This record gives sequence, structure tokens and C-alpha cells, in this order.
Amino acid sequence: MKTQNKQIRDAMLALIAKSCQAPLTTSQYTGFHKSLLKFYFHATDVTVDYVKNFISISKPTSSSEKENGLFALQHPESQLMEYTNLEETLKECLESSINASRFYKTLLFHYNHVNDPLKTPPLSA
Repeated sequence: MKTQNKQIRDAMLALIAKSCQAPLTTSQYTGFHKSLLKFYFHATDVTVDYVKNFISISKPTSSSEKENGLFALQHPESQLMEYTNLEETLKECLESSINASRFYKTLLFHYNHVNDPLKTPPLSA
């Protein structure tokens, strides 16, 4: 029997694979990709260039600047990362902590059924 963390990880792997099969430049999954990368890199901003295969990551400045948190947020460090396979890159970003599992549940809730039509009409107040 699979543990809950194993089930969440398997569902995330499937969602990553599904999200990378969609046309990436117009995909509903770009927010998913950015959220996963922001979580993994502890970034304030992430931009994915699907055409040139680059990921731009903005993070708060180094630990020596952490005394002044506002300065760190106003002057983030930028890093540029090249990838050859987005799916493999995103899969490598999966962690196995309690906080990660909670975050992944949220991502699964929001993005796992993005293309599914509503089965029943929405209720109105």
C-alpha cells in the first residue's frame, strides 16, 4: 500500500508530465511551472522562456543582507539557468518534506483537472 507522500509524489510526477505535453507557450500550466520552481528555489520571481530553454530566477540577496529583509526583496539576485528537458528539470525540483507535500497538494488541487469540463453546473447564490 502506498503512503500518502508516495501518492502525492506520483500524482505530481504525472501532472508534470501532463503539463509538459501541452503547447508550452500558450499553456494553462505556465503558472504551475512557475509555482513549482519558485517553491524549490525559494525565489521571489521566476520566468520560463520556453523557446530559448532558459529559466530566470530572482531570489532575495545573500544571507549577509538578511538583517534588512526589505532591502533583500527590493534588490533580488537574478540567476539564469538553461535546461534541455523541462519535464526532467521540474521532476528534479520535487522534494520530500512535510511542507513540500502540503504545497504539492495545493498545486494538485488547482492544476490537476485544469482541462476537465464541469460535470455539473456551478451553484449560484
